[in-house]
Amino acid sequence: MTFRIFITKIIVFSLISCSSFWEDVGIKESNSSADNILLLSLLTASNNPIKSEISARVRLASEQVITNNTETDIQFTTVDYDNTNLWNSISGFKIKTSGKYLVVLNAAFQSNTTGNRYYHIGCNCSGSATPLATAAYSNAQNDFDSSASISAIRSFQVNDVIYSNVRQTSGSNLNLRANITTLSIFKLD
Repeated sequence: MTFRIFITKIIVFSLISCSSFWEDVGIKESNSSADNILLLSLLTASNNPIKSEISARVRLASEQVITNNTETDIQFTTVDYDNTNLWNSISGFKIKTSGKYLVVLNAAFQSNTTGNRYYHIGCNCSGSATPLATAAYSNAQNDFDSSASISAIRSFQVNDVIYSNVRQTSGSNLNLRANITTLSIFKLD
């Protein structure tokens, strides 16, 4: 298990661009977004051999309608894995063991050229809403879905709840894509 945790920490270090670490082990660092996306996909893949002792991933199994200009919680319907029962379909991931975690949201809206798309990971930490990561995109294109992958590394306490929501301003309803939209969590220490 120590080896798996070590490999996970190597991947996380690369995601936060810790160049001195890579130089120490003799690897030239790549700041490529494609490399970071590949590493994130290794962490979030359902057949991932590099799992922390506490990890979970939930997925949107069917498209969810997102009303124009309305912050909407993502209604994840399928648990891909959850080795310690962190997931609560009403509230989100509920922390049962204090420590440092990596939280990753992958989400995609159907194609549409109008307006912006907003992606958010939040925490109800010690009873108060706390933003962890937010992304906003305004260059939506008609031929492509608008997608984002955002992440946060943070220490959580027992009973903290991690959730995610989205908002869009296309002027009409847009669907959040199924099977692409996932929320994952990994305990790092």
